[in-house]
Amino acid sequence: MADCPYCGELIDEKWNFCRKCKQQVKCISCKSYLIENETMCLNCGTLLQKSASTTTMNTFSLEEKQTGNSYSRKVDLSFTDNAIDKVADLVYDHIPLNLAKGSRQLPKQKKSSLSASENENIEQDDKQENGEVIETNIKEISDHELASNYFEQDGNGLLSQRHSDYKGKSKKAQQERFILVYVWAYNILCQEPVPHQKHLRDAAKKNKIYDSNFPTHLNDISQRYLIRF
Repeated sequence: MADCPYCGELIDEKWNFCRKCKQQVKCISCKSYLIENETMCLNCGTLLQKSASTTTMNTFSLEEKQTGNSYSRKVDLSFTDNAIDKVADLVYDHIPLNLAKGSRQLPKQKKSSLSASENENIEQDDKQENGEVIETNIKEISDHELASNYFEQDGNGLLSQRHSDYKGKSKKAQQERFILVYVWAYNILCQEPVPHQKHLRDAAKKNKIYDSNFPTHLNDISQRYLIRF
């Protein structure tokens, strides 16, 4: 018996497909075991047919609150598979950061149509609250600084997380967000794409977010959002 190369499930000798993740693991023609993500059997040359994805729209939801001025913001995004290359930007742009002490994060405002003098007066008033000056200017953060807020390189090829909460309402949501943010941060911090799915499985174990369901969520995220490894 062998392990499924996609999810690690034990495969019975008479099975051609994994009972857990439903991926084809043996060639129908010659019964040889297949190599992960190959498009053909390397033993007999039979081409493999991948089942078409039934997902037409992808969704991302995030709800956050702020205690300072007590406001809440809910983000609901929908995008097709053709917009996958933009998903990382959409995700990390809507996950709140821990700002420097003395700063506060405010909702984005529409461009003002007031004159320069009126804007100046409003800005002066806005900085006064109960006799205390509140700093509202937030330093622009580069992609590298932003990625470093979530992960750091461990010296062994993996990234170690700085924060363990990805604002997911379930363990599945936590794991899915970990995968997306990790892939985005790895591209920036390491200047190269994540090499393979095993790397993500190892990273999840290192960062203590791995469980028996992680390979299934990883395979689903890879098919929907990521370029094939």
